[in-house]
Amino acid sequence: MALSDPIFAPLDIETISAVDTDIGIRITYIGTEQSATVLVDASGDISLKHGDLGSEAFDAEIGIPTLENIIDSSDTDSDTFGEIVDHINASSNWRAQLMGVLRADSANDTLLVFAGTPDPLQAKGIVVNCLKDTSVANTIGIKITSGILGLGVGDGSYRHGAYRLRYSSGTNTGTTLAHSTGIYSVNDVTGVETLLHPLDSSDPASAAVEVNNTDFFADVLPALAGEAILFRYVLTAAASPVIVSPSMTVYPARAVIGSRMEDPKFFASSR
Repeated sequence: MALSDPIFAPLDIETISAVDTDIGIRITYIGTEQSATVLVDASGDISLKHGDLGSEAFDAEIGIPTLENIIDSSDTDSDTFGEIVDHINASSNWRAQLMGVLRADSANDTLLVFAGTPDPLQAKGIVVNCLKDTSVANTIGIKITSGILGLGVGDGSYRHGAYRLRYSSGTNTGTTLAHSTGIYSVNDVTGVETLLHPLDSSDPASAAVEVNNTDFFADVLPALAGEAILFRYVLTAAASPVIVSPSMTVYPARAVIGSRMEDPKFFASSR
């Protein structure tokens, strides 16, 4: 091993888990108004407003198909998560990041109404997590970034990875259940998503059967240098499926790019 090779070690965060309400996108406000709010309605449409506290109004730069209005998740220009994030990031006041989804994933009626919290949510200087409805999307995603691991905003100094992945289908009401997993290296700047490792391509099971699997990698499975890593679990059931309580857990690791620390124990204790 060259001295410049990154050294991986398990993190103090031993696991990162997602259930049937994983994070679809994250939104925050960077503008100058006193207050800014995010609201997701029952159709999965997004409202971004700003202004004086208590008197927030639609941002004039945000809205599809009409500016200064909602982002309609059923519109052909905003029915994928990539389109929604691109639209938000093109504004001067807001920033958004894809999380447990791919750019091409359908956003149509996929995000959940905020529950058990103030609605709308304050977004000025705060990251708002918009959760995804697995019963609609039939996918679970976990994305590991420097921000998620408490290492700051950028991923440029780190290479993220994992050494173990556990996933469970839960039960389903369809006649069959097929499930597959894919692991992607994600460049949030360019939008490029690189498939690193497909695991199970298909594993059919009869109705109301729960499929549980644990994958141990021979070595840490890393993302490309400076990129985030996305773990994705896809469930497909036939005959009017209802997927019940699927879950996924990632055991993450990361390395400082160019690290000379060859002893993983030293690396782990030096974080």
